[in-house]
Amino acid sequence: MSRQLNRKFGAIDPSILERLQGLTKAQLEALGEDFLDFSDISDLEACFNR
Repeated sequence: MSRQLNRKFGAIDPSILERLQGLTKAQLEALGEDFLDFSDISDLEACFNR
């Protein structure tokens, strides 16, 4: 997932990468679907806060 984020948004803050590493497989799969609708990195941050 981090490679896709880097490709779409550029360098990703290390704190975001740490949060990604803590996700379960199910959470990563859901995030992968949501990722298609992200327009900027704040959409990912909002997803984390849900």
